[in-house]
Amino acid sequence: DNVSKVTISKRLKDTPALVTGQMSSSMRVMMQMMEAQGASGGMDMNRLAKDNNLELNAAHPIIVNLNQLRKTNKVAATLVAKQLLDNVMVQSGIPFNINDGTDRQYKLIS
Repeated sequence: DNVSKVTISKRLKDTPALVTGQMSSSMRVMMQMMEAQGASGGMDMNRLAKDNNLELNAAHPIIVNLNQLRKTNKVAATLVAKQLLDNVMVQSGIPFNINDGTDRQYKLIS
C-alpha cells in the first residue's frame, strides 16, 4: 500500500532494505502536519505517501531467509515482509498506519 515499486539494490550493503521517494522525510512530516490541520491545499497526500520505492538488498540474511520462508509458509512470509516494510518506513521517517503494524507484531509473536 505504501510502495509503488520494488527493486533489487546495487548499493545497499549492511541494511536489508531502504525506502526512497521524491520527498524528504522532513517534508513528509510537514505534509502530515498540514493534512492533520486540514491545510493540505488540495494536494493528494495519499498519492504523495505512496510515491515510494522499496530497494531490497538481496544478499542480506533477512531477505535471504524471507525468500526461503516464502517458499514454505506464504502467510508467515507476508507478515514478516510487511513488518520489514514497517521497520524500514520508521527508519525513513515515512508515516504509516501504526495500528496495522502493531497488529502484525502481535501476530508474529503469537
